[in-house]
Amino acid sequence: MREQAYITYKDNSPWWKTLLRGGWRRLLSEHYAATLFFFIFAVPTAWSLAYYGLIASDRYVSEAKFIVRGLNGNQVGGLSALLRTFGISRASEDAFAIQAYIVSRDALKGLQEKIDVIGAYVRPEADFLTRYSSFFDGDSFEGFYKYYQDQVVLEEDIETGITTLYVSAYRPEDAKTIADELLKLSEEKVNAMNRRARQDALQSAKETIGLAEAQLLSAQRELTAFRNSEVILNPTLDATGSFEVITGLSAELAEKEVALRLAKDAAKDSPSIIELESRVKSLRKQLELEQGKVAGSDGALANKVGRYEELSLRRSLAEKEYEAAVNSTEQARQEANRKQVYLEAVVRPNMPDKSEEPKRIRYIFTVALLSFSCFVMVYLLVSGSREHLNIH
Repeated sequence: MREQAYITYKDNSPWWKTLLRGGWRRLLSEHYAATLFFFIFAVPTAWSLAYYGLIASDRYVSEAKFIVRGLNGNQVGGLSALLRTFGISRASEDAFAIQAYIVSRDALKGLQEKIDVIGAYVRPEADFLTRYSSFFDGDSFEGFYKYYQDQVVLEEDIETGITTLYVSAYRPEDAKTIADELLKLSEEKVNAMNRRARQDALQSAKETIGLAEAQLLSAQRELTAFRNSEVILNPTLDATGSFEVITGLSAELAEKEVALRLAKDAAKDSPSIIELESRVKSLRKQLELEQGKVAGSDGALANKVGRYEELSLRRSLAEKEYEAAVNSTEQARQEANRKQVYLEAVVRPNMPDKSEEPKRIRYIFTVALLSFSCFVMVYLLVSGSREHLNIH
């Protein structure tokens, strides 16, 4: 008795008569296969036929190809080897940056400042499902930005580094104009990146050369102040002169001392002995005086020469640091010039003369295939469930 409670009466009436006579529940029970086929396969397929065959508007796609390159970098095989022959090298990181910029809000803002982007997607010929509508997309910049991301597509060839830009619109001139402006904005972005990289590369070198210049000026001022305070131009040269005087006095003193000893040995009462002794005494005093100028006192030339050589060494080191900083700045400038990045348009945006979207037959076939697959899966599930519940 419990098993018979699940058995439903079945007749051979058409499904539409069953619908009129017994309603949806009885229809699903007695003609579930036809019902599932109608709602899961027939309705979506008929809608796709109606939409893509009669409603969907033609959309034109403008295509452009570009490559972001620099003057140096590593290469790979394929087309990159050919590009290398012409002195071109790929700049992958910069290429990714440009690709991100093209589909960014900044690029959309730049487009809006140059052309009427929104107007291109609310043309009269646009169908109500694919056109930009504030009702579906939101009357805001973010809403239009989401719509914009569906209209601009980027594809990159990893082997060659060439990026393909696709821009779709309802009029061919709109698609081409948007693609042209996007390439111009991208070139401006690359130039801005080059300027920033150049400034960053030279900033450190400029700071270094500024510091080296300040140190050189400070060392020169200290040396000049020393010369003015000591009233001496070059203590080393003065010390050299003093040494020559001391050498001369020492030689003359030795000569006179020898003559004095000879005179004493020859005749102790010779009148020349007194003169020689006086001469020797004078030479010794003069020699001590000259030696005192060179060393042995606070104002001796030895102290002045030491201070002078210290200041001269500091100035010499500052000059070398300044020269190294100047060379580094020039090298940094040359390196920045070598690392310039360029956006090269391999193929300029075309003016499409035939609509490429929507691909009507493909989309209709896709909807039909997916709908039929869903119908089969649901039918098998329902049939298995009915068989398990013993419903006939």
